[in-house]
Amino acid sequence: MLPAVTHWTTQNAVRPTDVYAALRGSWVGTLEYRDYSDNKRYRIATMLRVSVAKDGSGVTMRFVYDDGPEKIEQSKQTVAVDFAAKTYTVTPEGESARSYTIDAASRVQADGTGRLVLKGEAQENDKPVVVRYTLDIGKDTLRMTRTTGPTIGKTEFRNEYRFTRVR
Repeated sequence: MLPAVTHWTTQNAVRPTDVYAALRGSWVGTLEYRDYSDNKRYRIATMLRVSVAKDGSGVTMRFVYDDGPEKIEQSKQTVAVDFAAKTYTVTPEGESARSYTIDAASRVQADGTGRLVLKGEAQENDKPVVVRYTLDIGKDTLRMTRTTGPTIGKTEFRNEYRFTRVR
């Protein structure tokens, strides 16, 4: 459970670099996802390594998935946060950037821990959907939950990462 946090405003001096520092490091956990082909949920072991760009402009997230015997998958994305513009931008390797709006429900402490609630749009099964993405960043825990649907009030579980920091 995350401690009570304050709203991220400029007067609280929360900076993107605080969030990046809170995310930095090695994480181990799982990815649970809903497979649309059978509408079942599956869980796979996942590792995450987060490094901060030398210029402090964002983070690189490298995921490693254990998807069965001798089937290791990897992915990489960069993330940049801009509190002034209220944007959270994700750029998967080899793809175009996707920007999400940081919702007013977000609460981040000065040390970068807390909750970021993001809203955006995407395509799933060749149809437009709205996306609600929630990041819960703790000292030693990280949970990233994505729901999607036709409207923000009608989103359903899509996937969730649950990580514990490796010390």
